[in-house]
Amino acid sequence: MVIAPTMGTVIDSSYAAFADDLAAWCTQRDDAALRRAASSHHSRLPLEAVAAASALAKDDRTFIEAGLEIGRHLPDALHDVLLAFIRTIETLAAGDIATCFPPLERTRRKHDAALSLAPPNRRETPGSVPTRVTRFSASALNAYAECPRKWFYRYACGAVEDDGSSAATYGTAFHAALEDFHGDVLHPSDVPASALRDGLARQIDRAFERYSTKFDSELERELQRRRAHRTAKRYIAWLIDHARRAPFATVGRELPVRLEIDGFPFVGYIDRLDRDDNSGEVAVFDYKTGTIAESAVEYRERIRRGQEFQLPFYYWACTISGERVRSIALLPLKSHLVEVRPIELLVTESSSARTNGKEAPRGEITVSDLEAARAGMIDLCRELTSGEIREFAVTDDPEACTYCAYATACRMRPIPPEDRFGR
Repeated sequence: MVIAPTMGTVIDSSYAAFADDLAAWCTQRDDAALRRAASSHHSRLPLEAVAAASALAKDDRTFIEAGLEIGRHLPDALHDVLLAFIRTIETLAAGDIATCFPPLERTRRKHDAALSLAPPNRRETPGSVPTRVTRFSASALNAYAECPRKWFYRYACGAVEDDGSSAATYGTAFHAALEDFHGDVLHPSDVPASALRDGLARQIDRAFERYSTKFDSELERELQRRRAHRTAKRYIAWLIDHARRAPFATVGRELPVRLEIDGFPFVGYIDRLDRDDNSGEVAVFDYKTGTIAESAVEYRERIRRGQEFQLPFYYWACTISGERVRSIALLPLKSHLVEVRPIELLVTESSSARTNGKEAPRGEITVSDLEAARAGMIDLCRELTSGEIREFAVTDDPEACTYCAYATACRMRPIPPEDRFGR
């Protein structure tokens, strides 16, 4: 069996490694080096034979012993190749490696004088990751609280996200329809129910036509438009009841918010701001066409744990501008199958918030809870601008990765329990 390359062959790094492994076995009886050499394509051995011999080779059985045992069970042609390799390396053990690999040795001698190893570079001291934050938003802080690595991809790297989904476009179009609807209807209690229904239906048609190119197909747009119409009926039913019980006027739609808190600039948009006719207090609404907390208690606990900053930020924006905020609420518009039931927190000055039940959509939140949320926002701002962040950690919650645009690129993401055997 010929192990040395034929004359004129270029000696590449893979052949050099192959020869070095054989030399290590010849001089040191390094069985691991021999297994590597046998796995090289230069050995010309069938991979299945090498794999089988390697699996059998243990502390009390060398690769050669395992190869001889495997060889007895191979077809004649493979058996002959394996035996030829074993005879060759046994011959090498008693010979001179320079004689067995003359082309390799000539190549090495030729270049040894011209090549020399450079001194190793010193390990760099880990530095901080630049964040380039110029202003903050509640949604960005929510992303950081949910998963710092997600924040890093989106806000520090400026990584390109996907083009979005029909669900996201549905939400954008529905938001636009409600913005225009409440621009026309400032005081719902003064408008007949039929006019409210017709007015919102008209704005939905206009909004979905405006965003028609964002859907994957005309069929998808039509399906989502019909879904919005069915959800709109639920919304109008809630709006009529809400306006009857506590008449109000809409005083803000997609209201831009720009303010500075403790020296940090913030920006955001309030979906809707209503002023109560009797008390003059305002209610802050945030439209949600995705999944949200299912109860007031759950949402309040997310605020307390520093996982949700959007409505607390809007509360402070309104308070700083001189408004007295009565409540903050998430307004769910995801499904037409259930009635619209806002997750609402009434702001109270008392030291403890009343609980109406773990499943109740309405509850209370104290000013001290909102102050703690503001302090949490500032702490995150200081952390992000400290220049001391060495690594952006990955969330330990697999559900946070479900709709993350960067999940495929994130090799550190947590494995969902149902997938733990599939990766």
